[in-house]
Order: sequence, then structure tokens, then C-alpha cells
Amino acid sequence: MIQDIHNMNAHLSVSIWSSFGLMTNQYREMDKKGMLFNIKTWLRIRQRSLAS
Repeated sequence: MIQDIHNMNAHLSVSIWSSFGLMTNQYREMDKKGMLFNIKTWLRIRQRSLAS
């Protein structure tokens, strides 16, 4: 399948974006340093509703 894409003179790339729960050490550390994007994701919305 990937070779078919290359044969069409196109390239494939994969991007993986991690998602950390609000209560994880990674989230807290990155939040404290202002390293998080302020976007709404299903995980963030769900966790905040459960935390209330």
C-alpha cells in the first residue's frame, strides 16, 4: 500500500500526538510550564466533567 502511494509520487507521514490525563504528572508539569495547547478534546472535556 505504501509503495502504491510512492508510485503516485506522493509521500506518507505519520504524526502521533500524546494526550495526558489531567491528573497525570506529565500534564501537571507541562501545564505549570505553559507547554500545553488550550484545545478542547473529548478526554479533557470528559475528565473535567468528572472532576466537578
